[in-house]
Amino acid sequence: MTDGILIPTDGTRASTNAIRHAVNLAVAHGATLYTLHVIDEELSEVYGGDGLETTLRKTGEQALEEVRDLAESASVDVETAIREGVPHEEIIAHAEEIAVDTIVVGTKERTDEQLLGSVTDRVARGANEPVTIVKTPALDGDDS
Repeated sequence: MTDGILIPTDGTRASTNAIRHAVNLAVAHGATLYTLHVIDEELSEVYGGDGLETTLRKTGEQALEEVRDLAESASVDVETAIREGVPHEEIIAHAEEIAVDTIVVGTKERTDEQLLGSVTDRVARGANEPVTIVKTPALDGDDS
């Protein structure tokens, strides 16, 4: 039985496809959807400044709003959170803290030998919960 599903989001097209999958999974199981956006502390440290922090937080809030809208339109309970830190570490820690049954993450299709993005790979390797990876076909010139 699946009672709680964590869907981390960064607002990319790959995240959107994973969100749709997670919402469908939540509907099928009557589960609560937990969504998380992580403000990458490395970006904040390297590029610094209050302006960047504000931009990253606003981007995160918009990404969470997308999840909230999709979940609510499907009558799925949703809880949102923003954390700061190393993305994969924060995702894994959040999953453990809220005791979800599964994590759904998105990744775009890669054309080289790299199968997954680094965050997705690290979550899949480090999480104690089952991880579902939703692949999104890459588009020419697409970095999202």
